[in-house]
Amino acid sequence: TTLTRAITSSLDPVGGRLHPAMPHYKMTSAQLADLIAYLKQVGRESDNEIGVTDEAIKVGAVLPLSGSLAKIGEDIKSVLVASFADINRQGGIYGRRFELLVEDSGATSALTLEATRRLIDQGVFALVASFEPGDSGAIDELIKSKEIPLVGPLTLSPRLTLPPNPYIFYMFPTFADQVRTLVDFAHVTAQGKRARLGVVYSRNNFNQDALSGLRAQARMYAMEIVFEQEYEAGKLNVFEAVELLKTKHVSDVFFFGAATDFKDLAHEVDRVKLKTHLFSSVVMLGRGAFTLPASLSAQTFLPFPSALPNES
Repeated sequence: TTLTRAITSSLDPVGGRLHPAMPHYKMTSAQLADLIAYLKQVGRESDNEIGVTDEAIKVGAVLPLSGSLAKIGEDIKSVLVASFADINRQGGIYGRRFELLVEDSGATSALTLEATRRLIDQGVFALVASFEPGDSGAIDELIKSKEIPLVGPLTLSPRLTLPPNPYIFYMFPTFADQVRTLVDFAHVTAQGKRARLGVVYSRNNFNQDALSGLRAQARMYAMEIVFEQEYEAGKLNVFEAVELLKTKHVSDVFFFGAATDFKDLAHEVDRVKLKTHLFSSVVMLGRGAFTLPASLSAQTFLPFPSALPNES
């Protein structure tokens, strides 16, 4: 090839050394032979990445298309289909169109693992927006062992490991990071006053992420958490909780749990006219955030994991 001739012509004919114009590089005869052998293979079909042809890029997504999360899975699938179709209409990526394969995760770790394995066996170049259950260790190890990138996993809070998995690319911050920004905000709004923090949470992995972020950031500012209450999801005694918050003189209440429980807590806070800030997460509450009493809007703060769209 032209590239091969260019490289070989730059070599000194004696000893396989590079031309004196490039004195900092030396190549042995064996290295030169290896280089030429490699260059002869460049461009052959066997040299292509898995899932990439001259015409298409094959990507896959594992989504909950059955079970309790089926509606979410179908919505994500519709978004992916529409997005890739739009890219394909514009000519694709360097002339290659996207081919999307979707497998049903069933919303469980075991079924998600099998669905991921099926997509990898079908030769996808990458996984995009795949569902990540709370226990995703085996799935992550499979992705790492097969060296298949997973871009933008579908998860409420990324499950980060140390060291990080080099083949998983999260798009949004964890609940822990979101809550740390809330503590930053509470510290600023305290304006030098001694903030008294309280937290109400139900026990699951995602809420534990949020709780760890609260505790870590509170320590950084020497802010005292004067009240903690763990409850079973759907069984929060809001009357008792609010009475204790009042007794402890809590200035900032952090809530990590279901939207219905937060709504009940907020209505009781409103009923007794408790002067406290309420902190939770838009991702945790979903549309439940719109059911809060209007009178609490000025004292309720909810982070969103990405920049909100600007309206012109």
